[in-house]
Amino acid sequence: AANGSVMEGDILHALTVVMDRANLGIKTEDFVSSVVGGLGRWRQTIMDASYINTVDDLVSQFKSNTMLGSDTELLLIFERDISTSPAPAETLQPVPK
Repeated sequence: AANGSVMEGDILHALTVVMDRANLGIKTEDFVSSVVGGLGRWRQTIMDASYINTVDDLVSQFKSNTMLGSDTELLLIFERDISTSPAPAETLQPVPK
């Protein structure tokens, strides 16, 4: 939610988690960074929440982000029934051409 609030009925679809690079598979940027010294072992990525089975697993995934430090930002992607949600304070306008 834009203002940071989660409402009853919101459905979590994805969230950021920290994973060991070895579990992510090698990609071009991983190969290049490992040749040039790398950016560290751990990487923040987006995880499909449908693979999280319990509240304890969800909390564990949230906590994984602390491996990157206390100022790490999290991304949560929710689905919301807009027919029951309050109107936004400011509506989005099309970008002028």
